Amino acid sequence: MNLNTLNLQKTSTKRFYNNLFAAIAILMLHSACSTSDNEALDLPLDLPTYQHNEVRLDQVELSTIKSKSSRTDNLDFALIGLLNDSIYGSTQATFYTQIGLGGLVNIPKNAIIDSVVFRLNFIGGYGNSSFKHNYGLFEVADSFELDSKYTNTSNLALGSKLAEINQKRFTANSKSLSFRIDNFWHTSNAFVGKEYSSSSQIQKEIIGFAVQANSSPEVNDGYVGYFSPTNAESGVFAHYHYYERNDKNELIKTDALLQLTFKDGTKRFSQVLHDYNGAPVQAYLNADSTSASRGFVQAIGGSTISINLPELTHFRDSGEIAIQKAELVLPAELNVQPANLPPLLFLDLKTKNPAGTVVDVLDRGNFYWARNYSSAKGGYVYLITSEVQYMLTEHKRDEEFKIQPLILQPVVNDPIAFSAGRIVIKGGKSTRKDGAHINLYYSKLDPK
Repeated sequence: MNLNTLNLQKTSTKRFYNNLFAAIAILMLHSACSTSDNEALDLPLDLPTYQHNEVRLDQVELSTIKSKSSRTDNLDFALIGLLNDSIYGSTQATFYTQIGLGGLVNIPKNAIIDSVVFRLNFIGGYGNSSFKHNYGLFEVADSFELDSKYTNTSNLALGSKLAEINQKRFTANSKSLSFRIDNFWHTSNAFVGKEYSSSSQIQKEIIGFAVQANSSPEVNDGYVGYFSPTNAESGVFAHYHYYERNDKNELIKTDALLQLTFKDGTKRFSQVLHDYNGAPVQAYLNADSTSASRGFVQAIGGSTISINLPELTHFRDSGEIAIQKAELVLPAELNVQPANLPPLLFLDLKTKNPAGTVVDVLDRGNFYWARNYSSAKGGYVYLITSEVQYMLTEHKRDEEFKIQPLILQPVVNDPIAFSAGRIVIKGGKSTRKDGAHINLYYSKLDPK
């Protein structure tokens, strides 16, 4: 077995048992038991000593794989923008949404619409925050299906462009994306003189909207904005007025506001498309993992890294062992990360079960929702003690058992928001000196 031995030492369990049995003896003497002073306790103090080992496994094989589509529907999070990345290629994010009611709507027949604003609350973003996009608001031509699952690759046909904003960037004083759609409202024949009691009634007349960025960022530039469609400041706001006569037959003007939401009885999703045209990621997609010196993780349906650990199979004939600590170290190659496109902060580690389904690793609770980046080790560090113990135990027990790869991917669940980020991970130490490895601490259970 070609392993790098860090340390070998013998650790005796005799001291622990001496103290344990001594405590038991004191308790027994203290109690009112029937044991006479002449009786002795026969304690097995001649206990075995076990060898404690520390090794480093350098064969950590990385494969970059295109992600399967990721669900992006009905989240409290929306993405809109464009990126041009020299490593990964371009990414375009478009947001699709229906509109819904918060309650009963009944606008008088003589109402006059003063203004209608489509607004999304801005909460952050990824990329060059100084970049200025051109944004367009479109009417959606295809129907939404409330019971469908929409992913980052889902698509709905766009109809007419309703409004546009040019050279828009977000600042502390500009925290929303707003479009005036008065003309559309006047020609849609919706609302005025009608009563609505459910969102589905509105959606028959107005199918939905889509917001799309239209720009041409230079290489390693661009921006994807994050928006909160369920925020109280997001929605369609229609200001109108109407007149009524009072008991003196005087015309009284009443100003009113109709607020429609993106959350009540609606379907919404973000489409995030990657072209994978960056030369670096193209060279590594589905390449031979045994010689890959890099791996690439890209969020929102981009790419993941499959991690094979072939050296674990060498332990099949090593006798019974107990894993005390297994530390997976994945150094990040930050020097290739463009300044405008910072690395992902949150990465999740998963595996596959024997049926090939992606599942959580046994140690998930030790690192989930943690950033895991260690500046001291120059990369991401995951404690996978239980997972490695399971792998080795099953591998010894069952000759047909196959050690499944680990999977490094972006965190995709709420409450942590989606990110448009990406990161490059260094390949195993067997391919580069500063590469990924496992520090393994274990004891052989065969007495020495």
